[in-house]
Amino acid sequence: MLLVYWPDRAARADPFAPGQALDGALLADVASSALAFIAPNTIEAVPLSQLTLWGLRGLNTLDPTVLVQSGGGTTRLFVAERPILALDAPPESDARAWGELAARLIQAAWNGSEVLRRVGAQRIVVGFFDEMFSHLDPYSRYVPPREATAERNDRRGRVEVGLAVAVRDGAPIVVRVVADGPAANAGLRVGEQLLSIGGQDLEGADIDGINGLLAGEEGSVVDIEVLSRNGRTRRITLARELVVPNTVTASRIGVLLLLRVSSFNRDTGAMLARELASAVTGPHPPRGIVLDLRGNRGGLLRQAAAAASTLLSSGTVVRTIGRGDGANHDYAVDGQDLAAGRPVVVLVDGQTASAAEILAAALADQGRAVVVGSATFGKGL
Repeated sequence: MLLVYWPDRAARADPFAPGQALDGALLADVASSALAFIAPNTIEAVPLSQLTLWGLRGLNTLDPTVLVQSGGGTTRLFVAERPILALDAPPESDARAWGELAARLIQAAWNGSEVLRRVGAQRIVVGFFDEMFSHLDPYSRYVPPREATAERNDRRGRVEVGLAVAVRDGAPIVVRVVADGPAANAGLRVGEQLLSIGGQDLEGADIDGINGLLAGEEGSVVDIEVLSRNGRTRRITLARELVVPNTVTASRIGVLLLLRVSSFNRDTGAMLARELASAVTGPHPPRGIVLDLRGNRGGLLRQAAAAASTLLSSGTVVRTIGRGDGANHDYAVDGQDLAAGRPVVVLVDGQTASAAEILAAALADQGRAVVVGSATFGKGL
């Protein structure tokens, strides 16, 4: 997956949200930053002019009357067969200039097309990258800022108190408590009701308001009043901390240890190592390991290598080769077989992708595990 993030000045907002006018200067920043990143990192070299033209063709998918043509060193925009704008091609090596060219043409198309104004700026930006990526890599996609922030938090963790709330019959109920998070360590349990946060009564509060009261800076504290299932109320103080989502869960099926890995974030390798070591050194060690990667869409590649290192004692997990700086890298095993040679079965399905596929393949290629299930997603570019 290729994540195209926004320039710093747009990082904390959705500047192309529905109903907003097109911000040409911001669009130029976004297009320029993307082109500067993408061009040196494609598998095969693609000129900036071609990347830009591919992206601009996304306008035609939204409004078939909008056409962008390039030839003779000039890029031309037509709307309903009327010539709207013609721009000379900038130097092939100037990503900034090509981004500005794209922004000027998109702005002119916006001004001339009611259809484009109706679909909105965000959809135009998505269409620009979707069309570009359709020629490069079907597994790459553009991610708007709000979604990009959420995905980054899933990998790196987020500052929170470690609980999730849902409003049921008008009452805010705890529906999830993060293991080893502030809420769990304070004894908060799923099913308990929140009565107040920071002294503010929650009667009639909606979920956005509740989450707003729970949010805050890392290291700050918040007082919460809780109604437990037995009808008792208590007050607890929670510190807001960087909480990394738990991606590894362990359970026993007879003599087998089942390890479910949902994705790969910054702690996945360490979590897997802890669960393996705890089970193997416990009073009833398992006779075999089942590693469940079904539905795992991937995540951090380094963590897939770290996960492989919990079951392998030597060898290479994966090797990456590319044109960009730092693209060539060998991810070698750096650990020991914590399962001490116990047999391993890896479960996969059609939604097992990316880093999860790499982990399954590495274990199979080195004869450490048998892979069972359907064909995986096949993300290989």
